[in-house]
Amino acid sequence: MKQLRYWCFLPAVCLLALPLWAQDSFTLGTDTVKVGETASVDLTMDSTSDVQGIQLAFDWDSSVATGSALTTSAEVDAADLVVTRVESDFVVLGVIVDQDGTGDSALPAGSTPLGTVEFEAAALGTASLTFRDGLYATSSGGPALDNIVVIGGNSMTPDFNGGSVEVVDCLPGLSIAPGAGNNESTVGEACVVLENCVAVQGFQVALGHDSAVLTLDDVTIGDGAAAVPTEFFAKEIGADGGTAAAIFDAESPFDGQEMAPGVNEIACYSYSVVNPPADVSGTFTTDLSFVDGVLGSPVKSNVYVAEGASIGADEGLVAQNGTFEVGPASPPTPVPEDCGNGVDDDGDGDVDDQDSDCQQKFGCGQQLADGSLADVESGVGQTVSVDFFVRSPDEDIQGLSMSIGFDCRMEAISDLDISGTVLATIGAEFISTDRDNDSTDGDGCEIIIGVLVDAVPPFDGTTIPALDAFQSIGSIDFQLDADADLCGETLEINFEDGLNGTAQVPVKNLISVENAALSPALNNCGVVVVAGEESAVFFRGDCNFSQEAMGMAVNIADAASVISFLFPVAAYEPACLDSCDCNDDGRIDLADTFCILNYLFQNGDFPPAPGTGLNEDGTTSAGGNDPTSDLLDCAGGNSGC
Repeated sequence: MKQLRYWCFLPAVCLLALPLWAQDSFTLGTDTVKVGETASVDLTMDSTSDVQGIQLAFDWDSSVATGSALTTSAEVDAADLVVTRVESDFVVLGVIVDQDGTGDSALPAGSTPLGTVEFEAAALGTASLTFRDGLYATSSGGPALDNIVVIGGNSMTPDFNGGSVEVVDCLPGLSIAPGAGNNESTVGEACVVLENCVAVQGFQVALGHDSAVLTLDDVTIGDGAAAVPTEFFAKEIGADGGTAAAIFDAESPFDGQEMAPGVNEIACYSYSVVNPPADVSGTFTTDLSFVDGVLGSPVKSNVYVAEGASIGADEGLVAQNGTFEVGPASPPTPVPEDCGNGVDDDGDGDVDDQDSDCQQKFGCGQQLADGSLADVESGVGQTVSVDFFVRSPDEDIQGLSMSIGFDCRMEAISDLDISGTVLATIGAEFISTDRDNDSTDGDGCEIIIGVLVDAVPPFDGTTIPALDAFQSIGSIDFQLDADADLCGETLEINFEDGLNGTAQVPVKNLISVENAALSPALNNCGVVVVAGEESAVFFRGDCNFSQEAMGMAVNIADAASVISFLFPVAAYEPACLDSCDCNDDGRIDLADTFCILNYLFQNGDFPPAPGTGLNEDGTTSAGGNDPTSDLLDCAGGNSGC
């Protein structure tokens, strides 16, 4: 393709301009975009005869849209000579199909794409694209050209169908949120976004995927839609895609709930990958497509509802498809070595005691019946004893040092008590406990423990014998703060190298074996703050604790009691918090009021055990204790919880 800075076409300027038939024409398309976006308009030619050459020029209001590019079609690019000029407010195109007498001599009759013009949307409004004669040249200072086609050596004037670029501040459409795909795992989420120019009363989405690549696991309501009290949401999950539908105001009283105009995330699709690539170099994308009349039963289309009318593709809703990025499979979760089953659980080639994971270890907490360690439980303001453990399957222990940090919302109130432990049995000769409970010294709260078994003459080489399982070396008592905010929290106790207690020398977690210091594996623990155990028999839902017999313990007064407790006009403290927890979810809120009312008047579910005193078969039952562990009891909240 040849480019010229200045060109006057053929003998077109000296030939008689003859009219074409009405169906011979230049046509510009239309596009609607938002400010700052790029509009694309197609340029086509329809002719009843073969065309040897083209001259055309058109302009527009550049304050609305600014011309940026003209991409010519493959048919035009095959011509011997093509000249284009794109300015901010006009375009000129000239084409000579055959200049040297070889190759195709003309563009064939019919509809021919000439190219696509791009515009940058500058301001709200409509820029009309209008063909102009005698105003624009292919280069500055050149002759102004008319709009003609050359047929049989004659220049002829076609019909003109102008187009437009409309620039708006809102363009209704569906899209897939950027970055919705996954990069490094086998699962991920893609969220559907609706740009709505008016308030929306509801929506319906149908999104398809390639079932050979993805499996749809779930569809949930998006954050934008969830911000509106949504009274109806339904989903359908299929092999090739899924649908979601929402109505914001579906229940009486119908008070006109709507999703405000804007760009709103309305539904999120969660996928897992069928065959993830083995490494990151295999990352690829797969299409997600909005489909109408295919998914669901009955089949659904992509629409939203505004002012009582459905807006879909026929009403101008544009659905822009997206992609989901499929990344490599996640590395398998490491399996710890079980040190007593004769199997290489972690796959490192070593079995049981031959595995480094089965050598020296420190731990804390409490020891369960199976030998494993667990957190301990206590209540607000209470004292709890925490044991510290050591394990060394193959090596006798000469001594050890423990460096321990703990949550300053409790205080270490005792030194290491070795009563009944292996240290007491062998008569360990040096035991030191340094407790630092100062939370303001810049290094937190700490405990340093030092043990040397054979520390005084005569030095007879006494050691702690090899320990195949965790053995306690002693316990330390902790006093929890009297703070109800601790309820439900876990106060951590962690082995941390480099702590110094109240001294200056940092200490590491080490075990001395054959005069060498080995670093053990570290099993941290915590103190779980819970309420005390239940202390009274109660009926579920009997918030005023009337405990009436014959199945009448729960009545309308109990619903009022829950409300009085939550929103007290006068102070009301239930005698039994568990009895107010009608739905047994471990807390007291308005849901418990509805639980009582539904049971009494709406043929709702019977509250959980120990029940209301009335069975579903009409028989009566006694009250009982709470079978569920939670922070509520019958003493108004034991242990401050």
